[in-house]
Amino acid sequence: MEVQEVIELMQNLDIPDELIPSLVMTAYFESGLNQNVININREEDGTITEDRSYLQLNIDKFFFEDGTPDETIKTYFKKIKKPIPSKSEFEKLISASEKEATRFAAHYIKRLSNNPNSFRTGGKPLRRWSTYRDYVEPFELTGVLGNPDELDKVKQQRGLEAYILSSIIVNNNKLKKDILKRYPNILRRTDPAELAEANRRVQERNNGWRN
Repeated sequence: MEVQEVIELMQNLDIPDELIPSLVMTAYFESGLNQNVININREEDGTITEDRSYLQLNIDKFFFEDGTPDETIKTYFKKIKKPIPSKSEFEKLISASEKEATRFAAHYIKRLSNNPNSFRTGGKPLRRWSTYRDYVEPFELTGVLGNPDELDKVKQQRGLEAYILSSIIVNNNKLKKDILKRYPNILRRTDPAELAEANRRVQERNNGWRN
């Protein structure tokens, strides 16, 4: 996906504006914004898990060993009023659709934001993504990417460009909303009847001047 498409998707599905530039940058470093990327993880206990979608969601983290869904899955499907799927069904759902992956990520991020102590995020929900912790968070704090030697120069440049473009678009949209809130009629469409009446009055005035 293009950066603009990702931003629009995130905004439409209620990911907070203030998180979008960093999340886009994180997703770019994770997947290149490619929905079909699957990355393999070897966990500390030796088990193998997979990160899926352009957001690289680790589905195994949302299900217990016996396949029982965790609270994030339960509350998500309760919210969207659909039956809870099996882990394999959920993997297919997240892998098949950028929209579904983003919608679920928005729900997950909201839970992370509302429960910083339970999730041990220190108030930064994106810390649940290791790529955010390793590369993006240091950039937020210092203006310099963390562990730059681990990323090739092209990937660094494009990740930074994705962050900058996201910031510009999000801030422009916020500015537009602020202006419309302050001046609610600024982009109001003129009623055709009102426009016709205004034109009639102008014509009458012009005729009066001629006489």
